[in-house]
Amino acid sequence: VNKPEMTASWCNRCFRMARTSKRSTVDVLSTPLIEEGLVPSIVSQGFLGSPWWCYMMAALIAGGVLGAGAHHWTRHSIGSTWCDKESFTQTTVQTLVDSPVFGLLPDAGEEFRFEVSSVVIAEHGFYAICDSSWSIPAIHDLGATGSFTNIYSPNYAGNWTPQNEHRNYLIHPENTTAFPKNVDSQWEAVTYNKQLRHHLAVQESIKLDGEDVYRAVIMLINIVGRPWLEGKDWHVPKWRLLQACPSEFTFTGADKGFEGALGMAGIDGRFFLLGLCEGNFCAQRPKAMHPGHGRLVVMELDQGTGPSNTFVDGKLHRTSTCMWRTLKVVNLPISSFRDYSDLAERNGVLAVTSQENSAVFMGKMVLTKDGLLDPATFNIMNGDVFNFPPTSDCKVSYCNVEAIDFISDRLLVAGSDTMKGKGRQEFQCSSKEASMHAFSLPGKWRYTSLADEDNSVEAARMPLGHGRFDQFFARQHGSD
Repeated sequence: VNKPEMTASWCNRCFRMARTSKRSTVDVLSTPLIEEGLVPSIVSQGFLGSPWWCYMMAALIAGGVLGAGAHHWTRHSIGSTWCDKESFTQTTVQTLVDSPVFGLLPDAGEEFRFEVSSVVIAEHGFYAICDSSWSIPAIHDLGATGSFTNIYSPNYAGNWTPQNEHRNYLIHPENTTAFPKNVDSQWEAVTYNKQLRHHLAVQESIKLDGEDVYRAVIMLINIVGRPWLEGKDWHVPKWRLLQACPSEFTFTGADKGFEGALGMAGIDGRFFLLGLCEGNFCAQRPKAMHPGHGRLVVMELDQGTGPSNTFVDGKLHRTSTCMWRTLKVVNLPISSFRDYSDLAERNGVLAVTSQENSAVFMGKMVLTKDGLLDPATFNIMNGDVFNFPPTSDCKVSYCNVEAIDFISDRLLVAGSDTMKGKGRQEFQCSSKEASMHAFSLPGKWRYTSLADEDNSVEAARMPLGHGRFDQFFARQHGSD
């Protein structure tokens, strides 16, 4: 540093961030490393939050010792406690694909905010939902470059032929009056009913007319049609609302509701919905941030009476008494998670992600011998927690993972929300925001209940397409 004013500016900025930012560098490092006791927190000693830290670092730069000395200090005081551990590769998933959603879609149009909240694999595709939009990205190829093949002509039909109708596209609502663009969807979860072959999208926590409490709103939707070419214009499917019913389970605020949902086939031909509370204790802040108290709410639909509920200007209009009744609340055996962002299931194994911890939990579900959910016996067993890959200097890289589903026993698809603004997250979080990801679990990780060879019907419905990643899927499952 040659100029005194540069040193002062750097120190002032550092001091300001340490003292005033709601989520500064210090806070990001504390998740999940400091929180899990893997990294000693020098913040708790009051040192990093003081101006002396800034002056010391400036002196190191001026003295020319930062390059060697600070690297040695960082490696042995921070990195060696987690990233340099011998167990790192067995406790960290591996990145296979990172793809910003906007770049995957050739018909993004006026949509520019893809705050991915949840994802589900169904009918040969990844269906993501965003809390900022009523349009659903349908992604059949994670390796595509949709926005760049026709960037100067949005209506160009050259990429839409009968041969590639399974490429990526947006599914818009059929009724744009009920679901206008200027109203956020507030969707935080999506799942799939295999019996009905319909999707269920969940509004996190809504204050309905005439009530003082907040409820989730579960929307049963049907995707109508397939992509088709008509002359020089291509058309994509629309989604249609079939039913919308609130949850019996209530929340005390709008910020922390159901952040994930999972449809499960149950005993006696019944269908159950698991609602994942975002906050610990299913509570709002600050109680929600006390780790180790995650909750799953088991629900079943009561059809009620009266005409079907509708939406008016993006809000639920109630005319029916239908409701998703609470059958059971299950404690999650995860001691470290400060929040919970999505869940998925495969072969009796449950995956639960945490945005704050940048991690995913894997644990067995207690089901019947036939793999069905029985509310009387359903539970979640202890499992393993895997971190999402950090940056090269062992900081959190995947800061906003809010979506997860299984591709196979070892492969996961995930999605990230946009990074938090106003200094609440570090700059490196922007590289993964509003994106789809694919991860592989560590090679030596196994549950005895997972079959070595998957010949299930659902495995045959793996998303296939024309990109290199879909070709990898096909090789894994013996397709041509």
